[in-house]
Amino acid sequence: FQQICWRCCYQVCNTHSLCHKMHILLTSLQSYYLPVILDNIGIKSPNEQLLINALNVVFSSVASVFGCFFVDKFGRRNLYLWGALLTGLCYIPMNVIAALAEGHVATGTGYAFVAFIYLYGIFFSFCWMPLQTLYPAEILPNDIRAQGFAFQELMNGLASFINTYATPVALQRIDRKSVV
Repeated sequence: FQQICWRCCYQVCNTHSLCHKMHILLTSLQSYYLPVILDNIGIKSPNEQLLINALNVVFSSVASVFGCFFVDKFGRRNLYLWGALLTGLCYIPMNVIAALAEGHVATGTGYAFVAFIYLYGIFFSFCWMPLQTLYPAEILPNDIRAQGFAFQELMNGLASFINTYATPVALQRIDRKSVV
C-alpha cells in the first residue's frame, strides 16, 4: 500500500508540475507583456487595454466550463496531450515575436501576439483546467484523497506566489529569457 501511495503522489506531482509551469508562463506573459505589446501596437487607452484583458478572461472561463463538459467525451489523456500540443504551438510564435521585437512591435505582429495569448488561454482552459481537479481524484486512493487535494492546493498557492513575486524580478533582471 505504501508503494502505491508514493506512486500516486508522484503522478499528482508530475501532472501538476507541468500544468503549473504552463500556467505560470501564460499568466506571466499576459500580466507583464500584454500592456507593453498593446502600447506598442497603438492601443494606449486604459479602457481598451482593460477590455482586451477582460475578454481574455471571459473566453478562458467559457473554455474552461466547456472543457469540463467534454472531459468524458474526449478522454482525459487526449485532453492532456492535445492541451500540451496546442499550448506549445501557441507558445512558440509568442516567443519568436518577443525575441524578434527587441522592444518595438509592428501593429500586425502585436495583434498576432495578442491572438496567440487568447488562443493559449483558451486551449489551456479547455484542456487542462478541468484535469487539474479530476486527476488527483481519480488516481489517489480514497483514504489519502483529502491529503492529495490539500497538496494540490498547496502547489496552486506556491505557483501563484512564484508568479506574483518572482516573475517581475526575473523579467527585470533577465528580460524575456525568463519565460523561454
